[in-house]
Parts: sequence; C-alpha cells; structure tokens
Amino acid sequence: MHRESAKSVFVVFGIRNDSGERMLFQSQLEDPQVDAPTDYAISGVSLFDAVNLKRHLVFLDDQGGCLCSATSTVYAEAGSTLYLAAQFPAPADVRSMTLQTPIGSVPNVALTGG
Repeated sequence: MHRESAKSVFVVFGIRNDSGERMLFQSQLEDPQVDAPTDYAISGVSLFDAVNLKRHLVFLDDQGGCLCSATSTVYAEAGSTLYLAAQFPAPADVRSMTLQTPIGSVPNVALTGG
C-alpha cells in the first residue's frame, strides 16, 4: 500500500494461482452494491483501519464505478500471479491496515509514502 497523498492510498496486490489450472476471475472480488460501468470490478476489496476501527471502501468515479481493476475476462494462468489495483481514502496517522477481500484478508500491510 502506498499513500499517494494525504487523502489517497493506492493498493496493488497479487493473487497467486497454485491450482494447476487456468482460473477465470469475474465476480469473486466484486461488491454487488456498486454499479460499476465495467463488468466485474474488484469493488468488494476494502481496507480496515484497526486504529480508528473504520472500514475504507474503494473510491468511486462520477459514474459510480470503482477506481480499481476490472476482471471481466481476466485469467490467472496456472502457476502465475494476477496483479490488481484499487484507490482508497487515506486515514491519518495509520502505519498499517488490513486488506480485506471477499475471498480472504491480509492483515497488517504496511502503508508507505507521503
């Protein structure tokens, strides 16, 4: 996670496919309440701030779509890593956060930069 400014955090994360088969990612990371203009965005990804006990949702654009990767026809080949990105609001005075997804969480990810 990288703090882009006092108001913005940019997150890039990878999902490793160790299944031995090609996997299609579509709605696994989507929030059904976000009406994204692109199919199958990763709108269901969020950041949890344990210091302030607050969940930060991905930023939305003017059309209501998330500022994040789309997965409409994204495949993760066997043995490869699929990289995805999203933009979030930045909390003040926080050094790490938990990356939460509908398929799992990564606790205590360091927040770097600005």
